[in-house]
This record gives sequence, structure tokens and C-alpha cells, in this order.
Amino acid sequence: MIIFLYFVSLFICVFGFFSNRDIPFFKFILFFIISYMMGRGAETPDTLNYFYRYLESPNQDFFASYEPGYAIIQKVGNYISLSYSEFRFTVSLISLFLINSFANKFSSKASYGFFLAYLSFYIFIDSEQFRSFFSFSVVLFGLGRILFDEKKINKVYFILSILLASTIHISSLAFLPLYLITFKNQRSINRLVAFFTVLTCMFIFVGGNNLAFIKSILLTVTDGSDRVSQYGESRVRFGFLFPVSLHFLALMFLYFCHCKLKMKNVSLVQLEGNLGDIRKLFKYIVAINLVSFLYFPLYMFNLQFFRLGRSIMLIDIMFFCLLASNFKSISYINKLSWSAIFILCGSLFYYTYIMAGHVDSIIEPFFDIKVVEGRVTYG
Repeated sequence: MIIFLYFVSLFICVFGFFSNRDIPFFKFILFFIISYMMGRGAETPDTLNYFYRYLESPNQDFFASYEPGYAIIQKVGNYISLSYSEFRFTVSLISLFLINSFANKFSSKASYGFFLAYLSFYIFIDSEQFRSFFSFSVVLFGLGRILFDEKKINKVYFILSILLASTIHISSLAFLPLYLITFKNQRSINRLVAFFTVLTCMFIFVGGNNLAFIKSILLTVTDGSDRVSQYGESRVRFGFLFPVSLHFLALMFLYFCHCKLKMKNVSLVQLEGNLGDIRKLFKYIVAINLVSFLYFPLYMFNLQFFRLGRSIMLIDIMFFCLLASNFKSISYINKLSWSAIFILCGSLFYYTYIMAGHVDSIIEPFFDIKVVEGRVTYG
């Protein structure tokens, strides 16, 4: 049944993208299906750990946690007698609406293309890394405020969204540097980012990709978490080159699209029901990608940090969906945008599931009838 629902959700995305009308009911059905598939709690290692923590959460002191936001939400779920699958379903639905609020600011039609891409890769890893999915949806909600509205108060909202997301998953603090995209002198910012990144990467590489000071910082922020203490135990060496290459690949596609848009002298595009300046939006998207170079040293330390770059590419894919939906008449831009979406999702899929050997531990359980609560009837 899960396979059937998966293909139904794919059909809704395709229909919504090519339809001439936006039907909100279809979007709600899509979110309901995705939330069900993610919320049922397939038997994967991380999901099993989350399940046990949810059962133990009523007896835990959320003030003692370095991620109190998620601890409080778990307590609320237990207080209103939600089963773990019901809890996951509710959180998934909230997260999808937050992500959709960001996607709709680009274009309602483009958002269907975005969720089509999301279903091809992100849904599987987000079902496994559930808290990262939830926290990043909060980050996107705040990011949408500064991308599409330059009021100073929105910068405050963005910072608050990062801090709130960090109470769900501490890694969200790594998105604070995205605030740099609001600075006017982007050339100076880019030079500083490049200098810091190259210098730090050289320092880490010479140190054998296993520097104690990074681990010490992580342990300080997370109050000596056993989960974080394992970071840095294994050596990455040249394994970081693949995720770094994906960053440059995304930038390459952005550059080619920019060149073609400049040749066509295109400036306005449909955004949130109004004509918006795509050049300004493009500038922000490129700035986000350049600031994310700051994550390269973290990849050299531990490839688990690539979840940060993977999240950035979600924003890139949303932008390419916008181009694909708004420039159907300009075949080169349309084809280039779809190529970017396909290649980025395909590369992420290959790296995350095939190269890392997670097909049997993440994708197969996603479609299996077994769930962590043991209720096989969920399938």
C-alpha cells in the first residue's frame, strides 16, 4: 500500500505542476499522504531510537537537554496521548506546511515540481533523520522572510527561527552564517568566506582531518553528548571531495542559467502572485551557496555534516523548479533547469543511498509494512 500511496503522491505533483489551476485541496491531500508515509515510523535504526526516546520522554527533564524544544514537543505528544506514529504524522504535517509556505513564495505551481523532486530523494532520508527535517522546516520558514521581504524586522525573525530550530536539532545553529546574505557588500563577504574556507581546509587536511578542537567545540555546545562524542573518531581523508563537488555543480548550473537569463534580458518573474525581480532572487540564491562553502571544513571533519549542504541544495532545487515553471517558452532555460534538478537529485541519491550503502537500511524499510510500534496493519 505504501508503494501505491507513493505513486499517487507523484501523480499529484505532476498533475499540479502541469495544471493551469492551483487546487489547494490537492496540496492538502499530497501533504496528508506524505505525512502518513513519513509518520508511520518505518523500522530504521534512527527511527527506532527516536521511538524509545519518545516513550521515555515523560520522565525526562527537558531543562537538562541541549535540545529542549524537541523534548517539550515530545512531552506534549505524550500528554495528549499520541502514539509515536501519530506524533510523527503531526510533526510531519506541520513541517510540510512550513516548507510549503517557503516554496509558495517562489511560485505555487513551482512548489509542485519541488515536492516531486522531494519525493525522489529527500523523503527517504528525512524519514530517517526526522528531527533534522523538522528543524530545517523552521529554518526555511525564517529564511523566506529575508528572501522576499527586506524589512529589518525579518532579519530578527530569521535569527529567532534559527535559534528555535536549534532547540529541535542543534545542527541548525550552523545555518546562522546565512545571515551574511543580507549584507550589502557581498563581494567582501565572499572573499572572507573563501579565505576562511581555504585556510581552514588546509589546516584540517594537514592535521589529518581529525582535529581535536572541533570536537571540543561540539562537545561544549552539546554538553558532552555521547552521540556527538563519536564525531571525529573516523578519518574522512578524501571522502569530502564528492559533497564539495556537488556544491560546485549546483553553482555551475546557477551560473549557466544566469548567463542565459542575462542574454534574454529577463528581469521579472511570477513570485507569490506578483511580478518579482528574479535577478534579486538569483543574487540571494548564489549568496546562500557561496556562504555554504563555510561547511567544507566540517565535511573534512565528519561527512555527517553534509546534511547541511544537502539542505542548501533543497533551496537550489526550489529555485530551479521556479525557472522550469516560469520559462517554458525559453526551451534552453527550461531544459537546463530540469537537468539541474535531475542531476542534483540523482547525485544526492547515489551518494546517500548507493555509495553509502543505505538502500537496505533506509529505502527498503520505507516501503516495508513493518513499523517501529509493531503494528503491521499500518502498511
